[in-house]
Amino acid sequence: MAGRAGIAGLTITEPCAVTGLPAEVIHDPVRGLPGPREERVTAAVAAARELGHKQGDRFTAALLDSGDQADDGLRFAFPTQIDELGRSSGTRSLVGVVHIDLDGLGARMATWLNSLPDDVDLGVIRRTEEIIDAFVTGLARHIVATLRSAVDPTGPALTGRPARLGFPLPYVDTPGSARQGTIMLPVRPVLVGGDDLTVLCDGRLAWSVVAAAFEYLAAPDNPPAALRELGLVTNGERLTACAGVAVVSSGYPLSAAQEVANGLCGRAKNQARSRVQGNRSRECHVSWHRGDHTADTVDAETARVYSESEFRELLRDFLDPAVPTSLRGEYPPPKADGRTVPWSGRRTWLRSRLGPVLEGGVANPYGRSKELLGETAHIHGAITLPAKRGRWAELVVDAIDLLDRHLDISPPGPEERP
Repeated sequence: MAGRAGIAGLTITEPCAVTGLPAEVIHDPVRGLPGPREERVTAAVAAARELGHKQGDRFTAALLDSGDQADDGLRFAFPTQIDELGRSSGTRSLVGVVHIDLDGLGARMATWLNSLPDDVDLGVIRRTEEIIDAFVTGLARHIVATLRSAVDPTGPALTGRPARLGFPLPYVDTPGSARQGTIMLPVRPVLVGGDDLTVLCDGRLAWSVVAAAFEYLAAPDNPPAALRELGLVTNGERLTACAGVAVVSSGYPLSAAQEVANGLCGRAKNQARSRVQGNRSRECHVSWHRGDHTADTVDAETARVYSESEFRELLRDFLDPAVPTSLRGEYPPPKADGRTVPWSGRRTWLRSRLGPVLEGGVANPYGRSKELLGETAHIHGAITLPAKRGRWAELVVDAIDLLDRHLDISPPGPEERP
């Protein structure tokens, strides 16, 4: 609600907090939250903010069932403050900025528009834009639904694997608040453009957000038939995406983190183009970086780039607790001597011994890893390495890096034991 800020008899009272021009109204930039947030702004700024609020409300309604009681009986909302993204007491809070770009869809749309006759029915263009918007909104909905499925309402808390990385969720219990009884999901999708989506989330969820996005794009009914009928996607062609992930400290400027995520998305795109030029099948790609860097200080050594199949392999074969030989394996095959221990019980050894060896670039990383395991078998018991394939050393190094950082919220597979 905006109120007049001018005082009769005075031509200028205070400058607009945004433009510096004479303020005309008092406006709350963040609605529905307690606390003194009113600012003096021009009427144009207040009107633009109100329009943004309305657009945001429509987008939120599309993702959260109008913010009302959902089928599971829980009520959710997106956070409006970084502290509501999942900050945990006693731990360093990290924020993930995930930028997802549907490969070439914007360029295809531009080419399609240029091919239309001058007297084309504008309704055709609007319907096409609506189809693309619905597809991107569906992507955001799937990400949100994946997170919702991991919520334990008794906390409330977000659960996943490993359980120690789960965390409590903010819950609004302030009497009279518009959000009373609402659980804050640790994620905030933001539509950037027609074929772009940015997702802000707790840093522990960044890789699960990417996994959910790739899962959505791999569904048999995607892309929608309407895009094929329009010629934006050819028959048999799969619509893919590239993602850039910047995981930064909660106090790091989000605008800078967004630039890093955009740059990383560009790295993923370059890798995807190289793959297609090499006559390999089209795949989604992802690039990520951890740390408070600017876009021009992220280099090839610290930015990780994975194809969709490699990324899936990393999360499944190297980080899934249900896989006995993964680095989070909790269920070792039974041994008569009882000496076998799971990888999950050797986190310290992984980080202090195996990780540095592989990062050092040894000539035979798999063989050297087996030697290290043999040297400590009399202390820790026997253990099996993940299968050797492809970028094995890089996969292990990155898996070690994500051991205490990636919360897997995907549903457990049928082989998961209680």
